[in-house]
Amino acid sequence: MNLTAGTPLQNGKYIVSHPLGQRQWGATFKATLSRSQQPIVLKTMHPPMHVDHAALKQRFLEEAKRFSQCQHPGLVRVMDVFEESGLPFAAMDYVEGQSLAERVKSHGALPEDRAIQYIRQVGSALSVIHRHNQVHRDVKPENLIRPKGANFVVLVDFGIAQYARLALPHELQNLVQGNYEAIEQSQPSALLTPATDIYALAATLYFLVTGQMPIAAVKRNHTLLPSPRQLQPNLSAAMEYAILSGMAMNPAERPQTIAAWFALLPDSNPLPAVHEFPSSVGQAMAATHLPQPTQTTNGAGRPTAPPINTVSSTRPAVPPPPPRPLPSHAASKSRLPKALAMTAAIAIAAGVGLGLALRLSAVSGIGPMFFQTKQNFPPVDNWPLQ
Repeated sequence: MNLTAGTPLQNGKYIVSHPLGQRQWGATFKATLSRSQQPIVLKTMHPPMHVDHAALKQRFLEEAKRFSQCQHPGLVRVMDVFEESGLPFAAMDYVEGQSLAERVKSHGALPEDRAIQYIRQVGSALSVIHRHNQVHRDVKPENLIRPKGANFVVLVDFGIAQYARLALPHELQNLVQGNYEAIEQSQPSALLTPATDIYALAATLYFLVTGQMPIAAVKRNHTLLPSPRQLQPNLSAAMEYAILSGMAMNPAERPQTIAAWFALLPDSNPLPAVHEFPSSVGQAMAATHLPQPTQTTNGAGRPTAPPINTVSSTRPAVPPPPPRPLPSHAASKSRLPKALAMTAAIAIAAGVGLGLALRLSAVSGIGPMFFQTKQNFPPVDNWPLQ
């Protein structure tokens, strides 16, 4: 199928504009939703001739549908999945803005705290994918888009085309292996887990704070990965430790969840609230955080790093915060039962005293006490008459 400018799809529902990116096994196009003139992205697959097209097409459609169920303000929305002229398609929102790859190439490495804020946003979106038992497989700076005028990033695309690449000869697979992909993504029989995306997220952070792409995993067996602080001496030791932990070659030696890897990152300022998402996407955006559990020392979270002496394998314990004083309204509530008990005791004592006074007054006769038991009136003749 020849997808050129003006090509209609789905009976004119979508009109192709121009290609955004093209590879040997797939392509993305900018298109227009005819009904609203909203710009969208169409993703499709062009597998090599010797590959089982039917099996790959079915996998593309199934996984695209599963990704459409993953809803997060920092994750591009898959709005439609369909097949036309023998090709599978996924229609996604078009997010206009600058990628973090473009930002770093034009302005240099990001400050540590800003890079952490972006990475936490992306990690929050990835955690939604992982809860749906999916793996994104294509996290990289080119796929992190910062919309115009916004202070957050959106993770776009997904790595469905990897299955077509795995059908290529092994030597060709190594040539197209990305700098942000984990080693297991080049192994056809390997099980991909959230640790696969954690490698890509850590490798992306490596690029953001150093300004240099990391060495591809398939080359790291014979080429040493420069440590982040060798490239950027001002980075904190905690930042370097987190990056190298996430980029461990052995998947079992990386943190196994986004939250576990987040626990290794240095503390940063809270993310600013984001009130509105671009109208072309039509979603609300709010700053999101994942809980940071206490760091564990089990085997799954053990980092693998080049032999350097600048990274400490332990982190200082953080003392628990001091107890906060109770608010004034809470303190007043706690004193209320005591006040009621004191009032009741005073009332009982007063009642007993009053009863005794009345008894004594009756015994002593009229007048000697401050209570009188009888009333005396003047004679009737002395009453004023009208």
